[in-house]
Amino acid sequence: MKLYKFKISGKTSVFKRSDQNGSNTYSYTLLTQQSLKGILGAIIGLKGYDNSGLSPLIMDQSLEFNEVFKNLKISIIPVFSEDNFMYYYNTRTNATGLANKKDAREGVSLLLREQWIVNVEYMVYLDVSLIEEKYREKLEHNLKNEEAEFIPYLGRREHFAKVYDFELVDGIKEEGKAFVCISTLPRADVNGVEQISKDSDDIIAFSEISPSSITPDFYHTFKEFVYTNQKVELNETDVEGQYYRVNEGTLCLY
Repeated sequence: MKLYKFKISGKTSVFKRSDQNGSNTYSYTLLTQQSLKGILGAIIGLKGYDNSGLSPLIMDQSLEFNEVFKNLKISIIPVFSEDNFMYYYNTRTNATGLANKKDAREGVSLLLREQWIVNVEYMVYLDVSLIEEKYREKLEHNLKNEEAEFIPYLGRREHFAKVYDFELVDGIKEEGKAFVCISTLPRADVNGVEQISKDSDDIIAFSEISPSSITPDFYHTFKEFVYTNQKVELNETDVEGQYYRVNEGTLCLY
């Protein structure tokens, strides 16, 4: 099977957690499934949150990229090194007087402390076989030529995303049930993990519950995803992801 492969990187990213709303905000550590669909939508010019009609004055209340990519299968591989995926806390001041009230007084400045993820890099694989041809062709053209209709960003528009190194690669169906998965994968697929590193300092084991899709009335649905450099054993049945071997190893498309 042919897969789209490309890289995404940025100096900073903020994928704000949706389960909080206060002066201290935190970010999902890794690129989420829903955010990646938004980036791809920006690349080919589909309507997103900023131009979706999320206003009482506009009747069209759809997220076009969500509909176009509803059958898209993706694989996200974080590229770790010593100086990336670091946490940074940025403090901003909102002095407009419109964002905070205190003791019935209006016009109080609001201090916002945000968690940023610094120096992020991902390798992404896509199975676009179920995407409508006109969108598939435009996506391939824009990825290949490093073009975008709208500026892609990593969570918010000041966190620019660089999308590059596109190529078409072959994926071969993985027949085994135990292997090292180089990408994130649904936690529900994993029956067990076997440690293969002799030194505990070499072990990476990470899990996060993050948005996987959004409903027509704009509620996120969530799944738990895991990433580890150890050998995983899949369930015998009820496996959500599709597992393929590429040059770098075995990955999960979900």
